[in-house]
Amino acid sequence: MERQSDHQAHIISFLFPAQGHINPNLQFCKRLVAKGLKVTLITTISIRNTIYPSKSQMPDESDLSGINIEFISDGFNDAKKVAAQIAEDIDAYLELFKVAVMQSLIKFLQTTGEWDCQPKVIVYDSNMPWIQDVADQFGLYGAAFFTASCAVANIFHLANEGVVKLPVEGQVSVPGMPLLESKDVPSSLHEVTCYSIILKLLLSQFDNLSRAKWVLFSSFDQLEGEVLKTLPSQWAIKTIGPTIPSMYLDKRLNTDRDYGLYLLKPDEGTTKAWLNAKKEGSVLYISFGSLANLSEEQAQEVAYALKTIKHSFIWVVREPERKKLPTDFIENLPDNGLILSWCSQLEVLNHSAIGCFLTHCGWNSVLEALSAGVPMVAMPQWMDQPTNAKYVEDVWKVGIRVKTNQSGKVIPRDEINHCISQVMDEGTTKRDIEHSCHG
Repeated sequence: MERQSDHQAHIISFLFPAQGHINPNLQFCKRLVAKGLKVTLITTISIRNTIYPSKSQMPDESDLSGINIEFISDGFNDAKKVAAQIAEDIDAYLELFKVAVMQSLIKFLQTTGEWDCQPKVIVYDSNMPWIQDVADQFGLYGAAFFTASCAVANIFHLANEGVVKLPVEGQVSVPGMPLLESKDVPSSLHEVTCYSIILKLLLSQFDNLSRAKWVLFSSFDQLEGEVLKTLPSQWAIKTIGPTIPSMYLDKRLNTDRDYGLYLLKPDEGTTKAWLNAKKEGSVLYISFGSLANLSEEQAQEVAYALKTIKHSFIWVVREPERKKLPTDFIENLPDNGLILSWCSQLEVLNHSAIGCFLTHCGWNSVLEALSAGVPMVAMPQWMDQPTNAKYVEDVWKVGIRVKTNQSGKVIPRDEINHCISQVMDEGTTKRDIEHSCHG
């Protein structure tokens, strides 16, 4: 790593190796650099080998807005091995990951004594609370970074304290939040047997949180003001969001137009030209994120719904998911449809042709839609998404949530079409969204 002869503050930030965690952390780091701080971003060799398969593709600091990037071992160093271990035994993977990363991080930090510009703070994803122990060992301030909403963090915190009883059944009252049904809370809190390992991980976020110097949220006061008032006073909370490239927000950083690190390669071909040919507000955009997997029945219901809508649409279907679609669906796609493997979602959402976003309601996607002023049809799948969907429909009133069939698992095509029509034909406007978020 290049040495610095000045005395500027130096921040180390560790990325949890998932796209929805990488993006907000990286954007926060860009803002720190813009304020004159030095930032070293650390992530795993597995991520490096996914994003930069050859050394010639490795970025320098100018590619990442002046952020220095370093890679350490996670014990696997290969994304395929990671995926195989997760599929075989996720509990074992998480333990192996923790042990290997702690060892690698300690070894890395032992070299910092040779640096002219000493690190003072380590920012870490809240899913890795054990990094606070490493920070204490090296005399560094720790900053826990939550990439979920304040509302979701509050529910998990109260579950960890025993205030919210598990499994959540029926209605639950949480301070600072609307009355919730079991369908509105994170899936791991009412399907505890199915998500026992992930639940253990998410509850562990709060075990040593009082030792963190700061607790960071990718949110903002006007969005979650009521729930922020109820979070524990011993947490030194800072809302730093929305953590979105500057040119889609305040435009203070004129080079910050993109997140910069992609585990999935965006389709860049004809998307913009295709959108340019469409009328303002006429296109439906559909994406269920980088992790959510629709059941085959649900994927087909979405496909059949799109076959009959009168609106143009862009649907992001990751390559592994395409086998779930009806036979010849992509080959016989109507002229008003475009299927992509991945895309620059921010660029698409901010195009004037987009009139609605059918979304799984991942927190990053919700923030991007709010920032772009695009109304949503909420179709949550798991984890924090049901709570985000509750806020989209009932608190911020910037979209509507689909209803499942009698089995409670599948949203039928007629319901999908009905909700799309409500938003695009009757609907919520960008002005409504701006008033909801800022009024």
